[in-house]
Amino acid sequence: MKIKTVKYGSLILLIENFDDRTILEWNGESNDKRPSEMLMPFFKNFIKRLDKILVIKFDKLEYMNSSTIHPLILFIKKLNEKNIKTDIIYNKNSKWQKVSFEAMKNLTKVLKNITVQAI
Repeated sequence: MKIKTVKYGSLILLIENFDDRTILEWNGESNDKRPSEMLMPFFKNFIKRLDKILVIKFDKLEYMNSSTIHPLILFIKKLNEKNIKTDIIYNKNSKWQKVSFEAMKNLTKVLKNITVQAI
């Protein structure tokens, strides 16, 4: 297992590579006013290197502003286009996560490679 840390302000992304999957864990807060400027280049580079199942964990994320939703949806759509099986996990006990990710769950119903689940 190899762990890489990427930091954007108060947002910390941990990347763990296993034989059968990659885990992208979001920590801290995504509160930048223009998160696309930093996230879109990261996502583009990240997808290029991805060749296995992806698990995106938001359950430890403390806060995500509405500006983060757009680049995140574009990222998820691109993962689906590239046929990368992706499991998105959020914290069911967090009110803001429940609202955000239930909406995302509805959006991703038509994306065959994406699942959204609460833990």
